[in-house]
Amino acid sequence: MKNDTLRNYLISWNDNLEDYKEEENRASQFWINQIEPYIIDNGDFTNFANPTNFDLLLSQKFRNLTERRAFLLKNILNEINDGRIEKNIREILRLSKKQ
Repeated sequence: MKNDTLRNYLISWNDNLEDYKEEENRASQFWINQIEPYIIDNGDFTNFANPTNFDLLLSQKFRNLTERRAFLLKNILNEINDGRIEKNIREILRLSKKQ
């Protein structure tokens, strides 16, 4: 590839995508490994109206877990909102047209 700028954007696209995937995976694994087991042990997935589920909301541990999950999801949104991914796509398309 002769266009160094295009090559750099293609390389950084992969890095940005990997960063995004890592954030997604971290948030998913946190749900699977932390929150879901806690709900299984302390709540009732089969009956959301069960008073046990309301007790979860009073639990400091559950509130901490959900706050951490929210933080992880905000990281994902920040990856999207910072514009790097969109900018990379636009520049790759723009530079590809010149090839």
